[in-house]
Amino acid sequence: MSGSRRARLRAILFYLLFVLGFLLLFTQIKSAANLYDEGLVLTNAERIRAGEVPYRDFWTMYGPGYFYALAGLFSLVKPTILVARLFDTALRFLLTLEVYLLSRTVTSRWVALLPYAFVTFWLATIRFTPIRLSPRPARSCWLLWLSGAI
Repeated sequence: MSGSRRARLRAILFYLLFVLGFLLLFTQIKSAANLYDEGLVLTNAERIRAGEVPYRDFWTMYGPGYFYALAGLFSLVKPTILVARLFDTALRFLLTLEVYLLSRTVTSRWVALLPYAFVTFWLATIRFTPIRLSPRPARSCWLLWLSGAI
């Protein structure tokens, strides 16, 4: 096998791992609805679309950024739980890519796949509870650091 062909196969394998990671995250789309957390996110996004302001017109223990982003998305497309889940899946995939790119700054591209795989599997096992709204950021940051230290 020639060197250029071997390099091409390695590149295909490398990018295929990212596609598989996205597909793994995408499998959660069909999970049962989480009525409390998902319902809260969808309701608050709709309230923002109706002109209400978080903390002034309704109380929430979460930061308002995700609600505003989802409300903006709902202004462009029909507001459905599927749209919210696709948006959430895209954000989770971007987070896994960020973990890979951050790991890549300190190690080789193949070793950087380890924290990428860890975070991808971790996010794929979490139902659609808004991970970015987690009240446990210290634990989340610790797990991300640990995955990079492996």
